[in-house]
Amino acid sequence: MLGRAQVPTTATNYYIAPVLNWEIDFWGKFRRANESARAQLIASHYSYATVQIGLIAEVVSTYFLLIDFYQRLDLSYKTLKARTESLNIIQQRYDKGIVPELDLNQSQIQLEIAVASIPEYERSLVQTKNALCVLLGRLPQDIQEPTFFKDHTIPPVIPVGLPSSLLLRRPDIAEAEYSLQAQNAQVGVATAMLYPSISLTGILGLATAELADVSTDDPAWSLSAGLLGPLFNFNKNTLRVEIEEEKTKQALYNYEFTVLNAFREVQNALVEVNTFRKQLASFKRKYRAAENALRLSLERYDKGATSYLEVLDSQRTSFTVGLELSEIEQQYLNAYVKLYKALGGGWDIERGLNHAESQPEK
Repeated sequence: MLGRAQVPTTATNYYIAPVLNWEIDFWGKFRRANESARAQLIASHYSYATVQIGLIAEVVSTYFLLIDFYQRLDLSYKTLKARTESLNIIQQRYDKGIVPELDLNQSQIQLEIAVASIPEYERSLVQTKNALCVLLGRLPQDIQEPTFFKDHTIPPVIPVGLPSSLLLRRPDIAEAEYSLQAQNAQVGVATAMLYPSISLTGILGLATAELADVSTDDPAWSLSAGLLGPLFNFNKNTLRVEIEEEKTKQALYNYEFTVLNAFREVQNALVEVNTFRKQLASFKRKYRAAENALRLSLERYDKGATSYLEVLDSQRTSFTVGLELSEIEQQYLNAYVKLYKALGGGWDIERGLNHAESQPEK
């Protein structure tokens, strides 16, 4: 008897069952979550801009401080030179018995005061250079001596009647505003969680002996809908809403504080610019008078019309006022830096208004 031939099969069964699961955003939970995420993203952008403006202000402020120390060091060298010449003259007079030893000692003291001031300002100068290099992202290195004051550069004139709308471009205010929006949207998310969520699940099952037969022309769908409600977590979800509402209040208070602080900083900066300008003018007159008093006292001493104590007092006054003048100049210029920072990048009115108009839609 002949038996039937056994033909081995090479067919392979395939089963594909992708599961599709999604939730209908009936209560706006996902929409509010997207709104919150978008606002947080914009807030982070303004946070970055806040750091940028702060860094710019810090670099310029440190640069002005560097100029201040250069000026103080230069004044110390000039004072040392003048007092060295004065000491040489007094030493010759003392050797001839014309002046007492007290005058010689007083002159030596004044010379050493000038000598001691040089390493002090050299140290401050190097430390300030290093700080500036770090702010610029560089390794500590020498920085060329600035010529800002030598060129008699005058700070720009601040326009009268700056509009408060300039503060709209302050990145910290914009950051606080969008952070408030993001947090407010979280209240909507928490509120939506109080209501049931509708979940739809789709299952597509396909079986075939040939991979080429896989087709979706006539699929077999199995659809199921699930209605899930917060039956056991209602109290927890209610508390979540209350927590998000309290966070929103905190974000609102932070926004209000940021705005009030911005007005305070602008007002303080304007006052500093105005008052330091007056002080600077006064110190310039004072320094000119001190220099003239020193010249006259030296002439009187040379003619024997006064004691060396008058010269010593004039020297101390001239040197002290010179150092104070340099510091006041530095503080005056830094007041402009503070105003630049307080206004969120200067007082260019047209640019400020254009920036406000270009704000992202809320």
